[in-house]
Amino acid sequence: MPRHHINPEELAKICGAMLNAMAEARTLNEMGETGERFRACLTQARDSYDRLLAHLISAEPSTAQYARGLADSMGNHLAELEGVLARASSDTG
Repeated sequence: MPRHHINPEELAKICGAMLNAMAEARTLNEMGETGERFRACLTQARDSYDRLLAHLISAEPSTAQYARGLADSMGNHLAELEGVLARASSDTG
């Protein structure tokens, strides 16, 4: 796979979509809502995270180090929200 430099605009777009979806999911969770909209937010966040990782994997290593740390942090928050969904699903299942 050819390596490329990180496109800051694309990175910002992907991260923004992921952060917006996770923020909405957190708000819904705080309101006790773990239904369809919560799931849609997590799906959008996961899709954005997967796109972010694919973008970073193909980037030049020297330009991607900081961004990979940020992606790891975002992935941890996403995993936490997905855990909420898993617990909610097992409570109702």
